[in-house]
Amino acid sequence: MINNPDILLDKLYLLIDRIVQNTNLSKEKIASNVKKLSDIFNQTEGKTTDYMQNDVLRIAYFVYFYPINVYKCLHLINFYRDFFFGKKVFFDYGAGPLTFYSACALMQLEGERFFAYDNNQDVLYLGKPVIKNISLTLYNNLILSFPEQKVNAIFLGNVLSELEEIKIYQLLGKILKIIDMKDNIILILEPGTKKGFKNINKAKQFLMTRGFNFLNACPTENCPVAENDWCHENLFFPRSPLIEYIEQKTGLNNKFINFTYGLFSTNVKKISVFDDNTFKVVGNLFNRKGEYAVYLCGKMGLQLFSILKKHLNEANIDFKNLHRGDIVNIKNFNKISNFYRLDTKSEVKIIKKFGGSNFS
Repeated sequence: MINNPDILLDKLYLLIDRIVQNTNLSKEKIASNVKKLSDIFNQTEGKTTDYMQNDVLRIAYFVYFYPINVYKCLHLINFYRDFFFGKKVFFDYGAGPLTFYSACALMQLEGERFFAYDNNQDVLYLGKPVIKNISLTLYNNLILSFPEQKVNAIFLGNVLSELEEIKIYQLLGKILKIIDMKDNIILILEPGTKKGFKNINKAKQFLMTRGFNFLNACPTENCPVAENDWCHENLFFPRSPLIEYIEQKTGLNNKFINFTYGLFSTNVKKISVFDDNTFKVVGNLFNRKGEYAVYLCGKMGLQLFSILKKHLNEANIDFKNLHRGDIVNIKNFNKISNFYRLDTKSEVKIIKKFGGSNFS
């Protein structure tokens, strides 16, 4: 089974190109409408769905923003695959062009029912041809409506950011009425912004007080990030020739994409790999003159770690390959002032990669 998000994204691009060719829209027309759509998002902070009423804007979204969000989902499903595989009934609320299910199909994730609901039901049909060409099984089990039975897996993608705080809690309460409390997983994906991070924390507090476990690969349940700061993932986004053309024409740049997320379940407990020497990478690697440095989160909180380039060797060379979201084990390091320093005696082992090009 292929589970490398980069390879699967290439497969998605081929299908998108095929669909776009059938629209008879020029690249110039698509690019100008992507820019128009981006301006709409910036002006409304993503709170409008009016653009989905416009056929050309829907295609613009499908070409440019849809693969970005599918790529995020591919990484999350790949990283937490054991939590998703084996679930029978799925529900994607605010499904858009079936973004999450497109990733599920590419990852060959199986299930008995895949419910999808969006305030604009027309947009759901954008993703159907893609899924049909990837997985007939998932396609035949798609139900484009609110579920009338208990579900095992729920996905909320960029939904909370469109809601006022009271409506966030109302939506979460609505979801709890349809989820199977004995066998479940909830994945909430939000933009990698301060607001997105706060929304995840709101959902986290709401769900944990109602019996849910927090499953994110984090060292502690009590996040050490300061009140005015936020934690997010950052991925390099491989762009198709069409997307590169759009960005060249519009000045848009999604070379790197940021997002934050929360994963919850009542029946699954976090399998902790964190001890005093295990950390999550929560920042981008600094390639400074003479040294590498990166922020790591562990049981002792959020700390800066660094190593002089002259001290790199076979045992610690992985330090320079660390990527935000990775889980890493580090042995033999010393506290120096307000940071930690590695040297030639240090050992670095990446336990699990989140991004980059190496996938198990």
